Amino acid sequence: MEDFVELDVIGRGAFGTVTLCHRKSDKNLLVLKEIQPQDKPEITEEEVKVVSSFNHPLIVRFFGRFMQKNSMFIIMEYMPGGSLWHYLKGRKGNLLPQEQVVRLFAQLVIAVEHIHSRKVLHRDIKPKNCLLSADHSIIKIGDFGISKFLESSRSRSGSIVGTPEYFSPELCRGEAYGRKSDVWALGCVLYEMMTLTRPFHATSVPGLAIKILSGEVKPPDAQKYSEILRQLRKDMMHPEPSERVGIRACAACPLVAVEIVRLACTLGRA
Repeated sequence: MEDFVELDVIGRGAFGTVTLCHRKSDKNLLVLKEIQPQDKPEITEEEVKVVSSFNHPLIVRFFGRFMQKNSMFIIMEYMPGGSLWHYLKGRKGNLLPQEQVVRLFAQLVIAVEHIHSRKVLHRDIKPKNCLLSADHSIIKIGDFGISKFLESSRSRSGSIVGTPEYFSPELCRGEAYGRKSDVWALGCVLYEMMTLTRPFHATSVPGLAIKILSGEVKPPDAQKYSEILRQLRKDMMHPEPSERVGIRACAACPLVAVEIVRLACTLGRA
């Protein structure tokens, strides 16, 4: 820790504290995620294994780790624009234009497709884990604290983990789940970008599960958002995973595909 100057605590979670720091050697701003692994060391090692396997412009970068006393510190990229959750909350009811929704969503699709290509389930995709650049034009996926490597391309998971508001129906039913569960959660994020509100609300987890299993949500504004985008959101949140679109189908949506091509050219020059 002597190499860092702590500036501010910017987050707290079930498994650690996130602190914005100034690194003395190069004066860069970085994020230190402190984890106390003694209770569940396998969770800590899995997170490090996952985040260190990525080198992608739309996934929050991992720079290393170190131990101090009983804590492990993971050194991560700092995203000055904060989380998508804070950004949407700050809109105060002012809906995002479709162009901006598609631009941000396309980046998330690219990131999730890459995550899945590495045989990883994120398992906690939500606006709080989607982080923005200072001008809110770039969005990256972070927080792989409960992510899981799949043993094969057809592997599935059975552990009930994540944030209940973004649970897929199959997770609510206690069934094994796979990549389509991440697609459901990403569909919830798309819905939130189009409405500024979560698709499902309840005062208890059982009540929330009932609403998720019904699949009924208030549709996004048809005058603000095109039928293509609204249908994609609906297809991503089909209650049956066998009928739900996959991440590659999301990328092939005409609106998204055009933006992905534009992003490929932009990121390629970066």
